Amino acid sequence: MAGSTAWWDVSDTQAEEGTTSGECQRTIATIMARRRVVSFLLPALLKDGRGPQGKKSRGDKPPFSWELHVRRFNEEEFRRRYRMDFDSFNVLLERLRPHLELSGKAKLQELRGNSGVVVSAEVKLAIALRYFAGGDVLDLMLIYGVSKPHVYTCVYGAIDAINATLELKFPLHDIERLKELEAGFRAKSRRQVWAGQVGAIDGVHFRMRGPGPGDVPDPLKYYVARKAEYALLCMAICDVERRFLHYDISKGPNTHDSLAWEASKLGVSVLAGELPSPFFLNGDAAFPLSNSVMCPSGDPTLDAFDFEQSSNRMPIECAFGMLVRKWGVFWRPLAMRFDRRAPLVGACMRLHNFCIDQRVIADNLVTFGCFTEVQPQRLAKTPHFDRDGLPVDFLDIERGPTRDYRRQKSCQRRDELVQAIKNAGLTRPALAPKDGIAKQKKVKKRRGRPSKASARMT
Repeated sequence: MAGSTAWWDVSDTQAEEGTTSGECQRTIATIMARRRVVSFLLPALLKDGRGPQGKKSRGDKPPFSWELHVRRFNEEEFRRRYRMDFDSFNVLLERLRPHLELSGKAKLQELRGNSGVVVSAEVKLAIALRYFAGGDVLDLMLIYGVSKPHVYTCVYGAIDAINATLELKFPLHDIERLKELEAGFRAKSRRQVWAGQVGAIDGVHFRMRGPGPGDVPDPLKYYVARKAEYALLCMAICDVERRFLHYDISKGPNTHDSLAWEASKLGVSVLAGELPSPFFLNGDAAFPLSNSVMCPSGDPTLDAFDFEQSSNRMPIECAFGMLVRKWGVFWRPLAMRFDRRAPLVGACMRLHNFCIDQRVIADNLVTFGCFTEVQPQRLAKTPHFDRDGLPVDFLDIERGPTRDYRRQKSCQRRDELVQAIKNAGLTRPALAPKDGIAKQKKVKKRRGRPSKASARMT
């Protein structure tokens, strides 16, 4: 045998290199003898199910323990990891437990798919919340001791459980609930003259990886050229506390917000007059004006109305910002299975509402100086509120781009609001002093002091 070749690496091709039949037979006999020795010694040399290519069994690793895992964190660390405190986690767990715990054939399938280990409802919910918070699948595998396919199984199961358990519905025909929503918006408006609003409406794009031909017939339908990205268009309505009341992801991202709203099931009902008077929704300039939907006028003579309208539309902008800030899965393009992306958005919106109801401390919005990321990659002036929740610094102090108000027809509901604002003497607040003025005052104050150079000269 040649040189550096190990005694157990003799191959059959080396036997063919013999020059005579006798040498070949001796070489083959030697190979077979060495293989018998290896097969006898290898189990003793490599214990616990190990083989030539490494460890084959996971039996020496203790199973994941939720009790020991929770003891590692204090209350703040737990909230930052799972986006809610421990008590809220348990409340949510008990509501979802009937959907998360498996039995019968489903339990047997879980055993086969996860190396014979049954994952508890606590761990399934924890895996899903960490995924929603931005956790990577490879890290979740190591932390919770499950396989990669089973991580997605836990996430998909939690999404279905959340969407089936936590209610999210606009009360179109519930008069008492509509009155509660209207009272909330009116109480937070200046001098409580903004009456009738039951929701703030807007659309938002959620970035995602491009779908394949196997997902949708036309993948380019979801490509937004002006943003150079694939996206999902979500139309949503929220209340004054930033809770989501409705969402719709049935239209492509290149659809205009007004068309996407009018084509949705709720939009069709509202346009048909099913929203009782005097209630209305409040949107931006993308929506057409009607007694059921208020939007900016763009008319310089209605500047006070435009300011009030814009200020009371603020909650939907803040709701999108809070949603994106809390759930890190939106910090990068959605990458899960295409048919699971819309249910994921719905589950995160329901969890957003759950955290508000549980009074979980909200994560601060991402701020850049005096601007806030109110929507993904969209900045606006940072609003401020007093202890009572009333806006102090409004979102739209300055007038936006002027629209052609002459093409916009008036409506009775807007005329009533315009008159109420006028009777209350409300106007657009004056702009705050700019930084330049404050700097000038500081400079003038310094001029009275002698400089260091002049002091040395004297």
